[in-house]
Amino acid sequence: MFKNARIAKVVFFAACLTLALCIAGSAMATEITSTTHVSDHVWVYTRNISAANCSTPAINLYTCSLCGATEERREGASDPNAHVWGDWNISTPATCVTSGTRYRQCMLNVHHTQEDVIAAYGHTPTERIVTVATCTTTGLKEIYCARCGQIISTEVIPATNHSWGPWTTIKQATCTEPGEQTHSCTVCGLTENAPFGSALGHNWGSWQIINAATCESNGLRTRVCLRDASHVETEVIPATGHNWGPWVVTKQANFWEEGIRERTCTICGLKQTEKIPTTTFPNATVCAFGPRLKESNLYPNYSDKWYMFTPFDASLNGSQTYELVAADSVIVGDVTLNIRDGYLTVDYSLKGGDAIHITLEFFTVLNSISDLSQYEPEGLMYLKINRNQAINLYEKFGGDTHLVLYFCSRCSLTQSPAFKSLQYNSTAHKSLLSAMYALMD
Repeated sequence: MFKNARIAKVVFFAACLTLALCIAGSAMATEITSTTHVSDHVWVYTRNISAANCSTPAINLYTCSLCGATEERREGASDPNAHVWGDWNISTPATCVTSGTRYRQCMLNVHHTQEDVIAAYGHTPTERIVTVATCTTTGLKEIYCARCGQIISTEVIPATNHSWGPWTTIKQATCTEPGEQTHSCTVCGLTENAPFGSALGHNWGSWQIINAATCESNGLRTRVCLRDASHVETEVIPATGHNWGPWVVTKQANFWEEGIRERTCTICGLKQTEKIPTTTFPNATVCAFGPRLKESNLYPNYSDKWYMFTPFDASLNGSQTYELVAADSVIVGDVTLNIRDGYLTVDYSLKGGDAIHITLEFFTVLNSISDLSQYEPEGLMYLKINRNQAINLYEKFGGDTHLVLYFCSRCSLTQSPAFKSLQYNSTAHKSLLSAMYALMD
């Protein structure tokens, strides 16, 4: 214990002696500094008190390693970038869409300032409902800036549509109408009605005859719905119409007169009379008046045809006219034989206008009836002569003057006032026939 105490005393003494010497040396150093003599302190860098700034160099602390004395020293040059800036001051405030400016001063030197741009903040989008959507109408939503209030965009909010509750029947179906049901929107309370199911239709009873129908008048019947007696249907029973028996001809029609026919209803006995049109000849034959082939007495069983042929005397100069007869009974025109100085020409004319239409024109002159080897006009077409063609009687017939005109043409024939009926057995016609028979050999 005592030994340690003695050591401590020795150290303390040495330190005091050193301190005394450094103090003395300091006094001497001050003097030496003024006389540019070096101090006796042994300075050691301890720490930096303050860094160099925009106006002053750095200040460092040194400590004497002998006596512990300290000394501050300004060392180096000032740092132009080592400002000690104060708080920023706003020159022009920034907005959401425009930038601003700010500045600050160095606390070490107020002449040192710094400016900076404050970036625009940009909008702060915030949503708000302007109009609330309903079941049937749209709403409106706005996006606006919470900082400046500017409306950025708008958006339509779709209608929400109804939220319908369950259907409830309010009317049952009837014969003629469907049922009815209703439901309501659970949001807005709107009520909607709609048909329900289909009409049931009538359940008709049997028909009851009110008036029976006849041949010419309608009847009437009615029936009642078994489901609802107020529903009555009335219907017309159509007239049955006559049940006609067969037609019975009471007068035959001919070319000159209409006929008559009648029939009788088997239900009511009513008689109906109807005219029968006059007959027409769609394919009649036109011949010049004279004996009929079938009735020729000179040549028994010569032909079964009714065609007429006309014997004439070619020795007589002048004109000989004969009637043109269609279908053996209707005079439709005239044919004329002109004989002059040994020459013969044939001409004819027709009556009735459009009532007669010739489909085949044919006539010739022969020596004898026996030359009629064919009894259809087409069969003698190679002997056809032309209208008003001059024929030399001597050259063609060798002086024979008892000749035969064979005129047979086809035609369609309808009734006309211009036509007359041929009276074949009249006195005049019989006399002419006798003269013709006398010429036949």
